[in-house]
Amino acid sequence: MFNYEPILNLNEDERPPPDLKTWITDLPAYLRKIPINQLAIPGSHNGLTYKINAKSIIALDCDDALKRISSISKSILARWSSCQRVSILKQLESGVRYFDLRVEYDPHRSEFWCVHLMKAEQLPEALQDIDTFLNNHPNEILILDFQHFLNFTSRPDHLKLITFLHDFFGKRLCPERSIADVTVEWMNLLNHQIIIVYRHDICSETDFFDGYRFPVVYPISSDPHLMLDSMSSHLAHSTSKNWCLVLKTVMEPNLRMVLRCPFANFRSKIAKSLLPHILTLLVPLRTYHPNVIVADFVELDNAAFPRAIVNLNYESAMPNEEETTSTKPYWKKSRISKVLRQNSQKPNSFSESLDSDRRTPA
Repeated sequence: MFNYEPILNLNEDERPPPDLKTWITDLPAYLRKIPINQLAIPGSHNGLTYKINAKSIIALDCDDALKRISSISKSILARWSSCQRVSILKQLESGVRYFDLRVEYDPHRSEFWCVHLMKAEQLPEALQDIDTFLNNHPNEILILDFQHFLNFTSRPDHLKLITFLHDFFGKRLCPERSIADVTVEWMNLLNHQIIIVYRHDICSETDFFDGYRFPVVYPISSDPHLMLDSMSSHLAHSTSKNWCLVLKTVMEPNLRMVLRCPFANFRSKIAKSLLPHILTLLVPLRTYHPNVIVADFVELDNAAFPRAIVNLNYESAMPNEEETTSTKPYWKKSRISKVLRQNSQKPNSFSESLDSDRRTPA
């Protein structure tokens, strides 16, 4: 298994590794004053689905081929459906500050479920860990990205979810505005802790952020060697002071993948082998600076992935006045990228695509 060393040979005058539980609270003053799209933020892919098990109900996003597997053994499908192993609270304590969500609506019971091929748990229950964490850490902030809406057949279905989110988070919700104006300092001053991205047309009638403010780069290949190919060519044209770019270094299980290893699981077969490639990918990313970087099983190797992303925010020296007004992210020349460049082998090949419709990424 790939063993990641977060900091190598620190000099006495360098900053110690940040506490992942409170890394936003502990940001130095100059990083608290810059727009959030100049920060590097670790994200969790389908982070609210860690409770999926063999007793879980098949969700509407499960295609017919995978449903046939569930008719033979639901435990096989369950092992390939969950994208995280640890609780939402543990993910937050490991530094994760972005979650993407697939929500399925049950109109008969008026219930919202977090899903990924199978139903994990109802949304209100899943959000309790987030509520607890934010109550205990009032200066931490996070992003909830609602990307897929299953069985939302009418406008009232969306309004029910929107109303619930407003009632649940209340004044902690950050109202929509230019990304360039959203800083940690500003959010803390107004006690805002939650940014909600709502990738549906109805978002224009709310104070949530629409998907165009958070464009997504995501893999289109299920081949782990092709998954990250040509990433830099797309990222080179995707920088904007009004965007918060989301990079998904993830894979979706397919029928062939499951049939080849029916008794394995997504974590052991795919995520572990991808981790060193993802960490190596951070080297060229310092040139193109996506802001949110998303992965599966964020707890792997003692939270190596979120730790590496958080470390990208730190420089060995305080920026001068010219740098603090620049749109260039401060993690662009970070020491951790230099360490990875010197000590990692280049992955074989990479492949992804910039989502043309930024409302509903894959």
